[in-house]
Amino acid sequence: MKLMFSEWYGKNFDLLISKLKAKDIDTEIIESLYPALEISALKLFDAKAISKLQKLKWNYWLLGKKSETYHLQNKNIEYDVILWPSQPKHYTLQLPVYHQLKKLNIKVAFVTNTRLLQEDFKRDKVDYIEIIIHKIFKTRFKQFLQNIKIAKQAVDFPVFDTGKHKIHFESIIRDTLTYREPCDKSAAIYELIVSHYKPKMIFLGYCFSTVAFSIDRKCRKDFILTGTLQMGRLNYYFFKYSSLDIYYGYGKDISNNIAKTTNTVSTVEVGSLKMEVTMQSAGKSEVQALINKIHETYKTIGLIAFSGPGLAVSFKGHEENLTIVKEAITAHPEVFFVIKFHGKDHLHYYTEIKQLPNVYIIDQAHPIYKFDIMHLIKLCDFLISGASTTLMEASYWYKPAISVDKLGELKTIELATEDFIYKCNNQSNLNQSIDSILKKDAVNINKLELMKEYSDRSFTKSEHQPSELVALDVQKRIA
Repeated sequence: MKLMFSEWYGKNFDLLISKLKAKDIDTEIIESLYPALEISALKLFDAKAISKLQKLKWNYWLLGKKSETYHLQNKNIEYDVILWPSQPKHYTLQLPVYHQLKKLNIKVAFVTNTRLLQEDFKRDKVDYIEIIIHKIFKTRFKQFLQNIKIAKQAVDFPVFDTGKHKIHFESIIRDTLTYREPCDKSAAIYELIVSHYKPKMIFLGYCFSTVAFSIDRKCRKDFILTGTLQMGRLNYYFFKYSSLDIYYGYGKDISNNIAKTTNTVSTVEVGSLKMEVTMQSAGKSEVQALINKIHETYKTIGLIAFSGPGLAVSFKGHEENLTIVKEAITAHPEVFFVIKFHGKDHLHYYTEIKQLPNVYIIDQAHPIYKFDIMHLIKLCDFLISGASTTLMEASYWYKPAISVDKLGELKTIELATEDFIYKCNNQSNLNQSIDSILKKDAVNINKLELMKEYSDRSFTKSEHQPSELVALDVQKRIA
């Protein structure tokens, strides 16, 4: 049913775009919000629709709260390449590229729509375009009317019946439009920058964020190249809605899969920036100290890293997965399990698990949480996840990987179907998989051979660092 639902809202989205264009209604904002549309759709599928109070708060924010205007602190911004992170992890990966570009004497600087990242720019003494924000009392009445116009076009679309409740596509659109603020903000900053100087290339953060979708469209119109760095596994269908020019990917598998999806994106295989950064990043000694302490009592350490409920896994699916994980932890008292949270995960899902003696939880409040999970992957003996990027990263270090999917929600995610992964949808599967890894049996040996094949296909490994390969490619393209 979930697959039928995704096909339903995908077709309706395409129909909506056609309808808006036919009526000469601007489609730029709703097209850039496609990643948010998927989040909104799955919220309604799980009966988590926006409440009346939330709707009132949203309309109050549009019509009653102060707006923002943006100004440049220094108008001398003649940079050929601009790096635009919107989250700390984007900045972490872009920073070595910045230093490589500087070595090539390319005029490069950072910019962001996030105030905290501007503080990071100052701390690291990098060149950046400082954006000054002023609050003014100016309602977003234009956006309010635009939202009504867009949603109104979806009123008569067919309804989806889950068997428990009905979902109107108009409701999905209305919820999606509540995610527009970062897009509007980024668009305003972009227009401000290009009104003073037009760069040759802009590096976006995560390529499938609403911010990236908003900016890459504008860049395409202005003949500015856009590029981004791979941060993990991909949902390739997103490329259908992207205007990205260049994708700096891990390796051959990424190139082949993008080529099957689109011919508008040029893929350059550079290897993993995440691996490069991890080798030199903070947290290595802290994680090593933790693992050394555990090894005083336990020989084997399993790492558990779920993404939490969201796009791929429902709230119920996440809870069901953790139910069988708890039983597996109890059945293997000789193994110590470290659980590293993702931003979407929450401690209340682990009420029973956290009471087990062979468990250590690193939640958002833990001092180690801020460090890259790669340190833990490298030092643990095996990994349990759903379909997160950690499965791919485990293959880099040849760490046995288990995917838990009790409700079968991950069948459409290509990474979770790879042969090197132990696939578990019940208690017995999971126990057998852990036993196979502990015993290093024939199944385990075969899985590791398949993992090496996958890793060799997926990760380009060169005498040059990935950041250096990216910079050299940028140099050619902007010359």
